[in-house]
Amino acid sequence: MSLSDDAGDPRRWVFPAGVNLPPGGYLLVRFDGDLPASTNNFGTLNTGFGLGAGGDEVYLFDTSSRGGGELDSIVFGIQAADYSIGRQPNGSGMFVLNLPTPGSINISATLGTPMTLKINEWLANPSGNDDDFFELYNPNNQPVDLGGLYLTDTLANKQQYRIPNLSFVGFGLDGFVRFVADNRPGQGADHVNFGLNKDGETIGLFAANGTQIDVVTFLGQQSGVSEGRFPDGSSNIARFPGTVTPASGNIRPITDIVQREHRYLRLVAVGPQKRREKIPHSGRYRHSARRLRRFLRESVQSCTGNLSWFCAQLR
Repeated sequence: MSLSDDAGDPRRWVFPAGVNLPPGGYLLVRFDGDLPASTNNFGTLNTGFGLGAGGDEVYLFDTSSRGGGELDSIVFGIQAADYSIGRQPNGSGMFVLNLPTPGSINISATLGTPMTLKINEWLANPSGNDDDFFELYNPNNQPVDLGGLYLTDTLANKQQYRIPNLSFVGFGLDGFVRFVADNRPGQGADHVNFGLNKDGETIGLFAANGTQIDVVTFLGQQSGVSEGRFPDGSSNIARFPGTVTPASGNIRPITDIVQREHRYLRLVAVGPQKRREKIPHSGRYRHSARRLRRFLRESVQSCTGNLSWFCAQLR
């Protein structure tokens, strides 16, 4: 038998000789492209290729001696971090979002409502070779099923792009998903069939029945500067020069903060790759402008790496 991520390449990875699956049992196979493919029945099996978090497919084929026909398959869309998809009921039902249970019975995840999703950030005038993008934000405390929802940049056509089935967004720090607006939907579930107009236009998110979930309209955009909601999910729209953060919370440079006494701030440190770093001094602080400047100077000096401080929320 064999596994593949391409229906046209059914023998991409063949199960080594001696691998058996007892009745009612489970067999764990890794899809890790950073490790060599397993060629013998030793340890945890690995195919030697990975699966795309922005959507992919997996096929199980019979042995060549029995004709090599397809036995089972799954085509999935955008995946939520640290969740799996699996059959419910176990081994026989439809695929749904699951809690990861490798080698054990499937446990379905509780889902939140898609009606509170927000179009949270957009970049319509990228610099260099970057692509247009926009971002959805999930303010729920549970992951949300995106499959079957529609995205558009033309409100007269609410069903311009259908998000593929088995697409999800997580919550909390993982509650963001980026869609590349490059008019190349064949590149994956996170690529839509339209681009964004740098001179301004509208982005819409609609339910399967046509109900509006969220709509934003923007005007002309600065080169390389994204725009979006600040704080995340709010009605306030801001621009983010130098802090484009697709699939992550919106942040603004400290220099953009109005210098008023005793403003409440939630501060984060961001490294060279625009990823938030876990360091001892991040958190929520109340400082006057003078104390804030001293705090930032001392905190950055006490940390290792090339870090920059940004304001994630101002109250």
